[in-house]
Amino acid sequence: EHEIKSVPKIFFSPFTKHIFFFVYLNNIIILDFMKKKNTTKLPYSITTSTLTKINFLFELSENTESPISVHQLLDLILSHINKETKITKLSNGDIIQSLAMALAVRMKMVVADEKLVEKIVIDCISKAINAAKKAEVNSHISGNS
Repeated sequence: EHEIKSVPKIFFSPFTKHIFFFVYLNNIIILDFMKKKNTTKLPYSITTSTLTKINFLFELSENTESPISVHQLLDLILSHINKETKITKLSNGDIIQSLAMALAVRMKMVVADEKLVEKIVIDCISKAINAAKKAEVNSHISGNS
């Protein structure tokens, strides 16, 4: 079972609003994005409790208003799930089912054409699944030589 051991933090650069800084395991990775309107990818990394590092590159919706807010909300959701799994033994299936239900609830809360909202949700899920399939996984290898 995986849990998030450390999640990178994201900051606006004091020098320019077009550079994001990700602090990850005491290393700073600078990603230069064009203008916010042209930002189409969102990098995201986690380290699991087994020290497996997973690097994602999510494709953002063309209607994304704030990549930083998307990143911060993703951090918040995963952090809360991690805290809850430390208290309660939740299966991965139960977690995935709860997230799907939360998405359905949120979808119904949106005041807009239902078919349009459903299309947006399906498109976002499809892009996220594709990013997971392409994610780079680096397992921590330990031992004596």
